[in-house]
Parts: sequence; structure tokens; C-alpha cells
Amino acid sequence: ANAIGDFFSDIWSFLDDDVPNFFERMLAYVVEKITLMKIAAQLEALKLAWSVAKTIMENFQLASKVLSAANGLPQDVKAALVDMRFFDGFNIIIQALLARYVMRFI
Repeated sequence: ANAIGDFFSDIWSFLDDDVPNFFERMLAYVVEKITLMKIAAQLEALKLAWSVAKTIMENFQLASKVLSAANGLPQDVKAALVDMRFFDGFNIIIQALLARYVMRFI
């Protein structure tokens, strides 16, 4: 009689503890994998957007247009802006804006 009671309490323990614990672990695993896949997809989309933005910048020759506009400035102003790395910063800002623009399409 004691063995039968242990049998039923083991079955009850399995149904009451182990089955919900299994579904909880399975759901956590699925959510973790979906999150990792979403992050990986976002990284790949960012790489794609950067390559597209880089191609657009090369086609429009933005860096050369900025340099040609800088050549029109007086020499002392140009030297001050080069020392402050203004043109490098301007290039980075233009690249970021262009990459953000491309990311809207992806």
C-alpha cells in the first residue's frame, strides 16, 4: 500500500512540478534564441546600411566636395579648421546622417 502511495505522489510531483518547470525552461530558451537572432539580424542590417551609405558617399564624392569647398576659404581660416579637425568631424556627421537615412529603408 505504501508503494502505491509513493507511485501516485511521484506522478503528482511530476505533473505538479516537473511539467511546468519544463515549459518554463523551454519558453526561456525560445525567448533567448529569438532575442539573439533579432540582435544578430539588427547587426547585419547595420552592416548592410553602412555599406550602402558608403557606396552612396563614394558615388556622390562627398569628401572631395568638402575639400574643394574648404580650398575656397582663406588660408588662416582653413588652417584653424584643419587644426580643430572640423572637416573630419563634419565628414563623420554626414556619414552618420546618411547611414541613419539608409537604415530607415531597412
